[in-house]
Amino acid sequence: MPNSYLAWWAAKDRIWLKDKETDLYALFADSGKMIVPPTYQDVNSFQDGFAVVASDGEWEFPGFLDDATYRYIDVNGNNVFGKTFDDTAWDFHDGYAVADDAVIDRKGNVVFETPDGCDFQFSQGWISVDDYGPPRATKYLDAKGRVVLQVPLRSEEFSEGLAAFAVEVTPNFEDDDATPVLRWGYLDRDGTQVIPPTFTSAQPFQNGLAAVGVTKLKGTARAILDQERIGFIDRSGKMVIPAKYNDTTGFANDRCLVHQGGEQPEVMDGPTSWERGRWLLIDKSGDELAVTEVDEER
Repeated sequence: MPNSYLAWWAAKDRIWLKDKETDLYALFADSGKMIVPPTYQDVNSFQDGFAVVASDGEWEFPGFLDDATYRYIDVNGNNVFGKTFDDTAWDFHDGYAVADDAVIDRKGNVVFETPDGCDFQFSQGWISVDDYGPPRATKYLDAKGRVVLQVPLRSEEFSEGLAAFAVEVTPNFEDDDATPVLRWGYLDRDGTQVIPPTFTSAQPFQNGLAAVGVTKLKGTARAILDQERIGFIDRSGKMVIPAKYNDTTGFANDRCLVHQGGEQPEVMDGPTSWERGRWLLIDKSGDELAVTEVDEER
């Protein structure tokens, strides 16, 4: 492999590598063959056979790529729709994706325009729409834009039959900040809460596991944020990989990147980064398979 410093699984037999000199991503086969040279500023893993890639943008605080051009590519690097998108494009799931404020199908055709408050990911046949209220509520639309479920909560997209939801709690901050914070759990497709809201963050289930944040509601508001650690739960809510990491990409193909140690300094521009820690590749048992990156001090 070339002199690159960040790698993650793009697909079963594809790997993204980020070039040190250009800060651009290249796509490689797992044999080591380069498929796409360093080209893209930001990339996603392949979902439903397509990956979202971005170029021609500028990194802005706190790690957002502004004014970028997006396209969908296949595992051979081809632009599958022969066009680009000016607004943010999101991953395909179950044959649909959100791009340029519309749900599109695998031919790039617009199925319906997304309403205000619409989520960015069509998943398991539904997409969520946040009604900020009051009262707060979330609706789920099917592939024709029809409402199929409504819950009186803030909730996210469904993945593997479960969706993260949040409730507000008022912590006892030492700095007298009584701003409510969110605790997250999971509900099923009937709207039933099946995993109680006890986590400070919650990501979608992937390969049977979900990354969740754990911390104590003690100390100052900043201390609580700094103390959060990421672990992984199964569908019963049991913590199966201990909460000892501070960042993760989530599981794909039974592998996951996690970050351990160090700190994340505040930056004025460019993508957020970690210092004095390391990125690890782990499996579903939590076993460490490789160190993929050691942080640089900036």
